Amino acid sequence: MRAARAVAALAAFGACALFGAVRKARTKQEVSALSGITADIREAERMVGLSKAPIASIAGELARSGRSAPFWQSVSDKLNGGSALIEAYSASPAPTALPEAAQVLDGLFSSLGRGDAETESKRLRAAAERLEEILGAAEKRASEKCRLTGSLSMLAGAAAALLLL
Repeated sequence: MRAARAVAALAAFGACALFGAVRKARTKQEVSALSGITADIREAERMVGLSKAPIASIAGELARSGRSAPFWQSVSDKLNGGSALIEAYSASPAPTALPEAAQVLDGLFSSLGRGDAETESKRLRAAAERLEEILGAAEKRASEKCRLTGSLSMLAGAAAALLLL
């Protein structure tokens, strides 16, 4: 009976610790996704400024070399299929789960493709700057959240183990 309790206590502790590790990994993944799309928007700004390339060809290039390549591949495929940019963006997997970043991207993609290269570059620059602000805040929140999640999951695991013993 005592051995069964010890196994149950160990399992409870492990489950809580695993839950904490999974939550921490998800939080880090959200920040990484935002970092990737922010870097890609900066790269798109650079490409527009240097080559005056249309957004469709930039999406294709970012599908090959961008940090959010699956997103850009989806956008590029839909653009090549005849969709408008906003339709291609809306039908593609979300590049970030953070609502404030999604709002910036929604605004950006609803206005891209409607101006000259200079206007497009300005829109991309403004979106990248706003995404960088959001990223900074998200990194700070993630650091605090990861620390708290780790501590609480270990504490909950220890409490559960003690209750079972």
